Amino acid sequence: MICIDEATRIVRAHIDPRLTVRRIRPLAGGMINRVEAWATDGVPHQIVAKIAPEPDHAPLREEAAALAWYGRNTSFPVPLPLACVTGGTRFGGTCLLMEMLRGRHLGAAELTPAGRARVQACMARHLALLHGHTRGTYGS
Repeated sequence: MICIDEATRIVRAHIDPRLTVRRIRPLAGGMINRVEAWATDGVPHQIVAKIAPEPDHAPLREEAAALAWYGRNTSFPVPLPLACVTGGTRFGGTCLLMEMLRGRHLGAAELTPAGRARVQACMARHLALLHGHTRGTYGS
């Protein structure tokens, strides 16, 4: 676990030297890596931190690059990657820092059947738009 002091050092070094992390809470998900919300005393108010114990965790670097690409090239709602920290930390691992998107985890959402249908239709529209992006090769 990253302590508040180390989270503050990471945020100040990679996002804004004036920010202080005030609170850390675990988030749902993170089947492979730990996921936390870091509350700060400024902007951004919340940072999502995906944390891997390895010092240069390639999948987090690749996720940061993919999120940045989606953000630049699509209308798909993805969190903006703020930094991917692969070294120079006391905890020795890798941190992907992202903006916190507004909303609720779909598993925790209480939707009516009509509301669920609207969410599914919205997701289908986004997915169809993503399928409009093609290229001559497959993979990263």
